[in-house]
Amino acid sequence: MEIEQQGRGKAAYGAELLDKLSKDLTLTYGKGFSRSNLIYIRRFYLAFPKSETLSHQLSWSHYVEILKAENELGISFYTCQREKEHWSVRKLKRQMKSMLFHRLALSTDKKRVSTKYS
Repeated sequence: MEIEQQGRGKAAYGAELLDKLSKDLTLTYGKGFSRSNLIYIRRFYLAFPKSETLSHQLSWSHYVEILKAENELGISFYTCQREKEHWSVRKLKRQMKSMLFHRLALSTDKKRVSTKYS
């Protein structure tokens, strides 16, 4: 592993593999398989390995934003809050940018923080 990576965090062939996979999938199936989209598809699979945990209320755009959360708790929090509050993608982005999850976790008055920003 160290030899292939030459002291780097990732091996160089991984980037080339994603680029090739992106081109092959695009040729076969059409748009939607950019390199960055493939990264989100992988994150999606890792975050939601069981299809019964998926919400049919969320769009792919919602999931892409939610997958930007730092950890599993954040992903779970924003997924549940989005469903509960029926946030649009724009509202979800705004809540994540304002770090609602972190502010609630640190707050002693969780009700006031959550009602102020919902």
